[in-house]
Amino acid sequence: MVIRTMIGLDTNVLVRLFAHDGDAQSELARDVLDTLSPAFPGFVSVVVVAELVWVLARSYRASRTEVRRAVRALLDAPSFIVEAYEVVERALKRYATTACDFADCLVACTAAEKGCRTTLMFDRRAARNEGFFLLTGPYPMGYSQLV
Repeated sequence: MVIRTMIGLDTNVLVRLFAHDGDAQSELARDVLDTLSPAFPGFVSVVVVAELVWVLARSYRASRTEVRRAVRALLDAPSFIVEAYEVVERALKRYATTACDFADCLVACTAAEKGCRTTLMFDRRAARNEGFFLLTGPYPMGYSQLV
């Protein structure tokens, strides 16, 4: 399949897809999204995925299950090209099995993809999960000794 052209999608366009607000912006977003196809896909950056999750969870009070379904729908739709698809998919799996925020899962999975041994953080709850290390330093032996 040859992709002839592609358009980038902003977070708020995708929010309208999942929020079903019924307002004019929702209708306009739906009209645009209905024109997408594998030959004319919408590009979704990892930043947009992270923002989408945050908006759905915080502004629309979507449950973790609803958030997972929304991200899964993006990944599965042939009319969307999701940046770093495999990383987002791994982050989604981690999000489903931990209490971590999706953004933390995405950060850890992106770091691991790039060869990082761990991801340093101050979030005690998230740091209990694999791939994170709670930064409490200073570490006189150097940060390479953390892992």
